[in-house]
Amino acid sequence: MISYQLSDDEMATQLFAILLISLCACAAWASEDEKKLLTKLFENYDTRVRPVLENSDKLTVEVGVTLRKLIKVNPVANTVEAIAWIVQKWQDYQLRWDPTHYGGINKVQVPQTDVFKTDLVLYNSAKAMYKEHRQQPNKVMIMSDGLVVIVDSVKLTADCPINDTATEITCPIILGSWVYDMSQIDLKPGTFTTDPDVIASPMWTVTGMKGKRVEKYFPKWELSYVSVNIDVNLSKNKNDMDVDKSHEEANVNANDL
Repeated sequence: MISYQLSDDEMATQLFAILLISLCACAAWASEDEKKLLTKLFENYDTRVRPVLENSDKLTVEVGVTLRKLIKVNPVANTVEAIAWIVQKWQDYQLRWDPTHYGGINKVQVPQTDVFKTDLVLYNSAKAMYKEHRQQPNKVMIMSDGLVVIVDSVKLTADCPINDTATEITCPIILGSWVYDMSQIDLKPGTFTTDPDVIASPMWTVTGMKGKRVEKYFPKWELSYVSVNIDVNLSKNKNDMDVDKSHEEANVNANDL
């Protein structure tokens, strides 16, 4: 019998090859598990139908906002422009699974077009609300317990009464469904924060945010609609206040001449 002993380099090469084959096999299994799961979840799914057991049930949606950039506070147009993340969460009973049956997968990401979506809009909009990433919309995250999470990056231009002489103002952001009344979709306030790296405007700084749930009844249609009303507190930057004060003093001195 002829014996052959592998060199250290040959042994390392073989071990690497075995490891690579193992990783590829695991990836293939994981891919098959995910494919099997997605096929099962969406085989009878209809994106046009609210994810509720009974038609009389309402879908409760949690709405949160993270302010990322304060673009402009316009006292002439009485508007505020900002970039924000709008976070929506709800339970979809059709999108639940046991992770042990699908290789331990406890969450999946799918295109937004694959699931039911709310028609959330900015009620006090001065312009149409639009997504930042219209060409590549963010995906939806679905957890194994049926929790659906959507995070949209949007540009908001909201009506806001602004007093030129004020050093502090509060601008409202009012979000709600355009079509679904309270019996179909209910909203509840989520988390309202500013990004730690939020980019302030040259003149104003965000000092706080708070939100609340508001119901409004329309007698003409005998329907109630729910909105999440967020107050964004803004404070004028000190340097800008000094400039305003200098302008006022200059105007007073000019009038005395």
